[in-house]
Amino acid sequence: MADRLTPKERMRRTLERRPVDRLPVQTNYTAAMGAKLAACFQCAPSELPARLDNHLLRLNVTHAPRLSRDGRVRFDWWGAGWGAETEGYWHAHAPLAESTDLAACPWPDPNVPGLLAEAEKTIAADGGQHFVAPNLGFALFERAWSLRGFDRLLMDMVDRPAWVEELLDRITEIQVTLARRFVALGRHEHEEAPLSTSEIRNPKQTRAFSRRLLEAASTAAVLAMTTGCDADCCSPPGSGGR
Repeated sequence: MADRLTPKERMRRTLERRPVDRLPVQTNYTAAMGAKLAACFQCAPSELPARLDNHLLRLNVTHAPRLSRDGRVRFDWWGAGWGAETEGYWHAHAPLAESTDLAACPWPDPNVPGLLAEAEKTIAADGGQHFVAPNLGFALFERAWSLRGFDRLLMDMVDRPAWVEELLDRITEIQVTLARRFVALGRHEHEEAPLSTSEIRNPKQTRAFSRRLLEAASTAAVLAMTTGCDADCCSPPGSGGR
């Protein structure tokens, strides 16, 4: 074993069940919690992942969050709104809550230039020391209810399953396009189970709704979300986390 393993080497050895000098760890956090941790450790927020000994290089799309006029809601890249006055994820706005017109929804553009500008810089600065973990923002089912509303989406899966499938198709197309762009940076991605909390849905329906994601992701040679791996690494499904 080398005197000092890089985070990538330590991760690879751990996945292969080979000896390591110490176990790899990963601590993710919200922006507010990150600020508190940085203050506690007396380091800059950009230095926090190294201070926590994180073993995955987290990547995000380059996006400036938009706030509501009263400043109480922060809108993500997809247009879903989250409470800005509380820690964590408090859903405050679903752009499709009052409409089923998917064509009228202001979908984000995954092909816009500069979307991965910060990700490119981060990868270049890392010099291949870490496996990368692109954060595409929630899994398939979670992203769907963030756009429609949790209760409404569950009812839609019963009342208008064809519409839900079209909604998932549109989300999948965007996620896979992003995944392909990350692959073009020289990385692959894997995802945790694309539909979480599956116990609340009919298994047959779950398979039907998830089939499009799996088929499209196979075409892109990725499963779009979280835990990443080099192109030459054959990884097991990732453990996810946000």
